[in-house]
Amino acid sequence: MATDEAQQIEAVVQRLAQRYPSIPFEDVEDAVYLAYGTFDDARVRDFIPLLVERRATRALATAPHPALVEPAPQPIVAPVDAVEHRPAPSLTSTA
Repeated sequence: MATDEAQQIEAVVQRLAQRYPSIPFEDVEDAVYLAYGTFDDARVRDFIPLLVERRATRALATAPHPALVEPAPQPIVAPVDAVEHRPAPSLTSTA
């Protein structure tokens, strides 16, 4: 990674971390570097930081994130002695 490109990608990480303060920094960084990895084989590199920022922004804005999602409701479980016990059905055929 070229030094200038590396600095630009790090600036993308910092900008997106400020834009999405409720998402952990490591998750923002992962989104940026995942997007960056998709351009490994690109021969023209002039617009890579811009494209990475757009792709990472879209990923962060659309992906459900634990910090942004309400906790799932807990299932209601009946006490063991309140459940009627029945014998399991037979799996062998009697015909």
